Amino acid sequence: MRFSLLTGSLMLVAATVTAQGQNPAQQPVQKPARPQSSGVIHDNQVKPAAYAQASADQHKFDEVLTEAVRFLRTTPSYKLDVTNNWKTSRGAEGKNHYTMVYQRPNLFRIEVQSGFSKSPELICVNDGQQVTTLYDLQLLYSQHPVGEQGELQRNVMLAQSLSGSGIDILMQPNLLEFVHAQVSAVKYAGIEPIDNVRCHHFQMQWGQQRVDIWIAAQGEPMLRQFVRTTEVNIGPDNQFQMIATSKLNWKIGGQIPADAFQISLPREVRRVHCIYESLACDESADLIGQQMPPVELIQLDGSRIKLNPEDAKAATVLIFWASWCTPSTAEMPKVTGFVKNTASTGVAFYAVNVGEDISAVRRFATKHDFTSAAVSDPSGTVSHAFRIGELPAVVIIDRAGKIRSVMHGAAQDLQASVAKELQLIATTPAPAPTRPPVTGVKN
Repeated sequence: MRFSLLTGSLMLVAATVTAQGQNPAQQPVQKPARPQSSGVIHDNQVKPAAYAQASADQHKFDEVLTEAVRFLRTTPSYKLDVTNNWKTSRGAEGKNHYTMVYQRPNLFRIEVQSGFSKSPELICVNDGQQVTTLYDLQLLYSQHPVGEQGELQRNVMLAQSLSGSGIDILMQPNLLEFVHAQVSAVKYAGIEPIDNVRCHHFQMQWGQQRVDIWIAAQGEPMLRQFVRTTEVNIGPDNQFQMIATSKLNWKIGGQIPADAFQISLPREVRRVHCIYESLACDESADLIGQQMPPVELIQLDGSRIKLNPEDAKAATVLIFWASWCTPSTAEMPKVTGFVKNTASTGVAFYAVNVGEDISAVRRFATKHDFTSAAVSDPSGTVSHAFRIGELPAVVIIDRAGKIRSVMHGAAQDLQASVAKELQLIATTPAPAPTRPPVTGVKN
């Protein structure tokens, strides 16, 4: 299983869906009949009073949700800022920011920015005629005419990037039906203040996640807070909990500048049919055999080092990982053992963390006992230079500074490929550029 860097850092909030190998953007929204409380609580299992309370809670939720949707659908324009804070029981944490500007009938601008970035990595604009999506980190963009179906159903990169933000729910073409298809076991927890606004608090099961939502009970009846609690089960004795909290700040009405629905594309940008699919392909293939770009990494003590392949007797191996990317950390003990066993052959290993704060990297590396190899690429500059679009990934560089291989895939698959490539380097001269091995990819 492979994870896009932007998708992973922003979409950890969809960890359960991702861990099961599902793509929420590719799952069509079903239109079942409105679920009744009997779908959650059966007459022969509970007392009439409990059944009546469950029915009352469901009815209250339907009433509040319907009013919120009605208000949203009749609002001429709005601006929405969403701050999403997430943390896991393994100690990883982060912050993401989302902005949406909307004007009836269908104009919108969405910007997605991860916590470590100073500017939006993803921008999507609907100008009424076409939808343009720019992924600035990789200088890729896609463009297609406005369609009748929901944008998230045809724009996988946008859907993945917004997952868990709350905006992904607001953008559903049939919002009420979508929510009813996901929700069960609704409980009304009463009125609670969120940022000095009295809100209805509902608790529910949302698929396999526990969800709490707060909808304003005064003023505009809008969603104000959205909390998802996910139990991620990777395998036996390998589980963790993730909690993501989205706070929504609304500005209803007002004049929206016309240029809000325009987008300026960088000069070097490249158009692709689908950004997500382009990232899933091997974008780094044409780097093989080329001289490596300048690389500067941050060590755990905060000092900077410039990579010099000539310092290694045989080769240099860069292992790109992140604490939020389960495939790159689930088998960290095996990877650590492989590094220790191979390092004696003169290979220099660097476990390059992508996009996380150095203090968080230090804690994670200390806990998993690979501090000697751990370094940081907090801004993603190095991964971008090697065109690493997904994790986990490995780059192998020979002593001459030539890139010999760029690989993606599961840890156990990569170990065999890395060992084979290192053996080739030790016994043969640098080969002519060829497409590198790619593992863990479904055709």
